[in-house]
Amino acid sequence: AIYSALFLVFSMLYLIFLPFGTLTISWLIKILPLVVLVFAVARTPVFSGKTLLLLALVFSASGDVLLEQGHFILGVGAFLVAQLHYGIFYDCNWSSVKTRWSISVFILIFMLIMVFLLAPHLGELTLPVFAYLTVIGLMGILAMQSNMPLRWSVFGVLVFILSDSFIAID
Repeated sequence: AIYSALFLVFSMLYLIFLPFGTLTISWLIKILPLVVLVFAVARTPVFSGKTLLLLALVFSASGDVLLEQGHFILGVGAFLVAQLHYGIFYDCNWSSVKTRWSISVFILIFMLIMVFLLAPHLGELTLPVFAYLTVIGLMGILAMQSNMPLRWSVFGVLVFILSDSFIAID
């Protein structure tokens, strides 16, 4: 309960500071929710995907810091590695939930729309962005077909994909 509360507080703090643009400590404010998640996962009893999840969270935080410092390609690379770890984590929890295939199809269609929207504007970033879209889309499909509870991890994946999509469009 304490980690959920801290995550919510730090997420709100980030959203409050967002309109002020880049501050000296923007990178810290941005990664605080992820730091809380790292501590929450680290303190849980051992489970099969714990290391994968910790690595994914650390690479996610690294991506945020790198982007805040103006290192776009390195930041996208860190996020790509994070998505690979998340994908492997979900693959380890594969269950092929029959009722979620419609969501998986939606993710696939959404990723194709993103390719169509972004392709004309990417230039030399085409390959890294398409690689990232492929990996995040695959991670989303693996999450949908995992045995993870719909309300947290699956919902979180959808929010993650939508958030990254809005950033890409911007």
